[in-house]
Amino acid sequence: MLNKSIQLLTVFLTFSITLSANAAPIKIGVIAPLTGDTAAWGESGRNGAELALARLPKDIKKQITIIYEDDQQEPSAAVTAFKKLTEQDGVTAVISFASNTSKAIAPLADQKKVPVIAIASDAEVVKGRSYVVNLWVTPEEEMKVLVPELSRRGFKNIARISATHVFNLALRDTLDMANQGNFSLLIDEEYPVETKDFRPFLIKVKNLKKVEAIYVNLFFGQTGLFAKQARQLGVKLPLIGVETFEDPNDVKLSEGALFGQWYIQADDASSDFVKLYQEKFPGKSIYAAANIYDSVNLIALAIKNGTGTTEGINNAIHSVKDFSGALGHYSSTEDNKFTLPATVKVVTKNGFEKLEDLKS
Repeated sequence: MLNKSIQLLTVFLTFSITLSANAAPIKIGVIAPLTGDTAAWGESGRNGAELALARLPKDIKKQITIIYEDDQQEPSAAVTAFKKLTEQDGVTAVISFASNTSKAIAPLADQKKVPVIAIASDAEVVKGRSYVVNLWVTPEEEMKVLVPELSRRGFKNIARISATHVFNLALRDTLDMANQGNFSLLIDEEYPVETKDFRPFLIKVKNLKKVEAIYVNLFFGQTGLFAKQARQLGVKLPLIGVETFEDPNDVKLSEGALFGQWYIQADDASSDFVKLYQEKFPGKSIYAAANIYDSVNLIALAIKNGTGTTEGINNAIHSVKDFSGALGHYSSTEDNKFTLPATVKVVTKNGFEKLEDLKS
C-alpha cells in the first residue's frame, strides 16, 4: 500500500513539474507610440523593456513574453490596443505611455481587473483606481523643484504658453496650485497640440517689456519650434520647461535655441543603467526607458515571488517597499503613485545635464 502511494505521488509530482515546465508564458502588454511624432519616446521605452527582459534570471525570463502595440499616442488607438491585449492575447499586465492614452484605458483596467503601470503625469489617470499605478515623477514633485528655482533666479513676471494636451494641462494646474504669490503670469495662453506657429504669442511677449522668462508648457514636437521661432523674432528671454526639453527631436527642431535653457525632469536614472542602455542602444533617446525597465522588473519580481496572476501582480505593484531599480530606491504610495524625485536639468550641446553637476 505504501509503495503504491509513493508511486502515485511520484506520478503526480512528475505530472505537476511537466505542466509547470510547459506552462504558457505570462504575457505583458506594452502600449506605446512606436510611430508618429513621439515615436522616439516609444522606441526608448521598448528598448528599456527589452533590456530588462534580457537581464532577467533565466528561470524568470522564460516565463515572460512582451507584446507591443502601437497607439501613436492616440487615446482611441490605445483603447483598441488594450482590448486586443486583454481579450485576444490574454495579457496579465499592461504598461502604458503618456497621460492621454493611459487615462483612456484606466477605466477598462478596473473593469477587466488587469493591472496597468502607467508612465504618465496626469493625476486623473490613477485617481480612484484599483488596478492602475503611475510610475512617473508627479507634477507635484516637479513643481516643488520648479517654483523654488524660479525664486532663486529672481523671476517675478513670467509668460506661459500651454498646449491643450492633458499632460500639459496637468502641469499648468499643478503650477497654479504651487504658486503662492511667488510670481505673476503676465501672459497666459493655450494652444492646440497641432499648432506650429507661435509668432502671435511671441509678439505679445516681445511688446510686453516686463516679462522676464517664458514657461514653455508645450507638447513634444512643439517645444523646439517655439524656441526656434522665439530666437528668429529676437526674443532672447530665458526659456523654462518641464520634461519636453529633454526630447532629441525638439532639440533638433530648435536649431540650437534650446541650448543653455533649463527645465525640470525626473531625476536621472542610475549611472549603471545609463551605461548599460547606452552600450546597448548607442545614440538612442533614453527618455522614459528607465521607467519601462523598472516596470518590467516590478512585474518580474511579483512573478518570482509566486504571484504571477493579475491579482497577485496588482497587489505587488501597489505595495512596493524600498524597491531598488534604474530609477533609484523608491516605494509605492497610498494614492497609486511612487516616491520618485525631480531635478533641474540643462540642455547642452553634449546632451542633458543636471544643473548641480554643471556647477561642480
